[in-house]
Amino acid sequence: MAIKINLKLTPPALTKDATLDATIIEIATDVYFNNIILNETITSENKLNIDFLLNYLEYAYLRYKFNTSIGNTDWITTIVSNKVIDGINVPKINIDGYPGNISTEALIVIDNIDSVLKPFFHISTDWIITDINNNSILNQLDDTTNLTSFNIPNGLLNSNEYYKVITRYKINTNSGERYSVYNIKDFKTK
Repeated sequence: MAIKINLKLTPPALTKDATLDATIIEIATDVYFNNIILNETITSENKLNIDFLLNYLEYAYLRYKFNTSIGNTDWITTIVSNKVIDGINVPKINIDGYPGNISTEALIVIDNIDSVLKPFFHISTDWIITDINNNSILNQLDDTTNLTSFNIPNGLLNSNEYYKVITRYKINTNSGERYSVYNIKDFKTK
């Protein structure tokens, strides 16, 4: 089975003298990008509307950045999937203030859990925060208290820095306990 991916990207804000030279795309089978299966630099005219097929995977992690005449932008990361994975939706991540006004103590929420979990039972949620280089900042696994939302603790994050939030949830099904796949969202604190 193949996933058809169509990326329609918003160009970065550039000064009038700067140019968009390329779009750099990486796809990995893991949320930390340790197993990259595609690494492509697109320099053609069509740098913002990109189509390609990803074979034999139900989901993968994709990140992209822009190469401009004044340097590279930061990575933007997401999960790509053509369906619900093993009957369990991928959690949708929302961060208060996203994209440009995130405090260092923001509230993180995962959506659509209640509709997904009928007739299942939500057992726990993993809340992981890393810096942009995947160094662990917070690793709160199998949290049974903060099932659908999590406040970032005071003093954990620095102002004006890039981070990633990574989350998944565990449910109890008729066939036992199962995890959703991880979802990931990059963000910058104000």
